[in-house]
Amino acid sequence: MNNTKPKTLKESGFYQTKEWRKARKLALQRDHYLCQLRISKDCTRKANTVHHIKELEDYPELALTLSNLTSCCYACHEETKTKGRELPRGVRIIKM
Repeated sequence: MNNTKPKTLKESGFYQTKEWRKARKLALQRDHYLCQLRISKDCTRKANTVHHIKELEDYPELALTLSNLTSCCYACHEETKTKGRELPRGVRIIKM
């Protein structure tokens, strides 16, 4: 009996597929390479990341659906990862 947990789409190499690269490019072009999240109200940075509005692992059927993708800058995308999660007092996330 195999008790290994099935791989997530991300772990399965989804972000390296030709289909994802095409969908990502279409989203960036549609949004004119501008950050659409604008978590910081003054964000005018160039978008270099594409974010799944409905999370990839929760809605794998929307993984390549253009209306579920939005272009954003790296900083705003990182904010989406911590938004809604309270970190313990004194803890902060530092990306290297």
